[in-house]
Amino acid sequence: MTAHTRRSPLAGLLTALLAVLSGCRLETGAPSTDGDVGASDARESADGDASDGASIADGVDGDGRSGDGGPDTPGAPETGADVSRCLVVATTEFRTDGGVTVIDADSFRAATDVTAVAADALVAVVDQRVFVINRQGGDSLQELDPDQDYATVSQESVGRGSGPWGVIPLGDGTAWVPLYNDGALQRVDLRPGATALRIGDPVALPTDYDADRKAEPAGGLVHDGVLYVILQGLGDYPLCTPDSRGRLLAMDPQTLAPVPAFEGHSVLTLAACNPTTWLRAGDELLIGHTGNYRVVVEASTDDGGIEVVDLAAGASRGLIVTEADFGGRDLMQIASDGGDGRGAGESVANPVDHVWITIAGEDFGAEVRRLDLDPVELGRPVWESGVGGIFDLDVAFGRVWIVDRTTSSPGVVVLDAESGERIAGPIDTGFAPFSLAPLEREGCDAVVNRRR
Repeated sequence: MTAHTRRSPLAGLLTALLAVLSGCRLETGAPSTDGDVGASDARESADGDASDGASIADGVDGDGRSGDGGPDTPGAPETGADVSRCLVVATTEFRTDGGVTVIDADSFRAATDVTAVAADALVAVVDQRVFVINRQGGDSLQELDPDQDYATVSQESVGRGSGPWGVIPLGDGTAWVPLYNDGALQRVDLRPGATALRIGDPVALPTDYDADRKAEPAGGLVHDGVLYVILQGLGDYPLCTPDSRGRLLAMDPQTLAPVPAFEGHSVLTLAACNPTTWLRAGDELLIGHTGNYRVVVEASTDDGGIEVVDLAAGASRGLIVTEADFGGRDLMQIASDGGDGRGAGESVANPVDHVWITIAGEDFGAEVRRLDLDPVELGRPVWESGVGGIFDLDVAFGRVWIVDRTTSSPGVVVLDAESGERIAGPIDTGFAPFSLAPLEREGCDAVVNRRR
């Protein structure tokens, strides 16, 4: 840490939380794979049985359905009238261990600890298949099979110490994985039965746009045939300098050749520093800038907010709301109904008139609010957490699902997406919840029902 680091009795916990959120290395120990694993021994399965300690958390009755989508990858599961609705939650004890909990989205019952993952893991759903991105210390991509109680069916390293952050599907069964620590993209083969995960070597991203001469990719997406990758633009890691700005790169999804998507240029300078969350809605890309974390910097300034980039026009509209509008809090997450849940950000097909956001103070105590976009208007807090904070939320099935890691009572909180009123929770997830993604797939709730 630097001289700017804030010290408090909660420093250990808060430092771990910040490291997990922003990409700092954590010395996690489970599960991980060798960075030099080869094709012959790459896709080894983990124990197919769920933990003996798996349990069910009771919920309450729920209703309402929204969203639909079919697979576009060979081998993806079919969906139909009998599709079930679930939330897949990665959990953590903040040091070495993590797990997966599955929540029935209608009954709110949960099966906890069905599979082991790293302590710093993101959940991604791609074509009704469930992947876990084990980040700092895990550095691997792990596939879970809902038909086998979410047993691990494959796991392979994406490079020791590489720090994967999200999955960017290309629609042909392959994807790019941003490698935060390596400043690179790794092509992976997600097709069922693939003999190896990694396709070729990582491709380094340009470092010309970061003050610390490191490319820190915070995720990306493909839209209208263009791959967009978000760079954080940090200065002296993990801090923003007054001149720090994020960047948006436009590239060919297959070759990574530059694409002049921004008025003849392939790089767009963003309005602020440290983008950590994003939402594409139609042709608009909402980018959430955290700026300097107040938990780290003694005197943080109004250096973050939400920026709108018009991808069709290839231009930024600037910040539509800033940290000053949030009462001096850091923006942590943006979400909207119908998102595809793939790690650091998500896409929805059509423009949206509002989003749900998470903002956090200097102790990582956080709150969830609705933000109307036209005109821009910030709603009242609909949920507030204590120390430990809220670092992920999703909007699915007409509900807002909140990862609340308040140290005294962690769990997943469920709100009505119209009224903002609490429906259920905190739902016990075993370890504290870390990230989540919605899943619509026949039988995704079977593990919950079998353990009632």
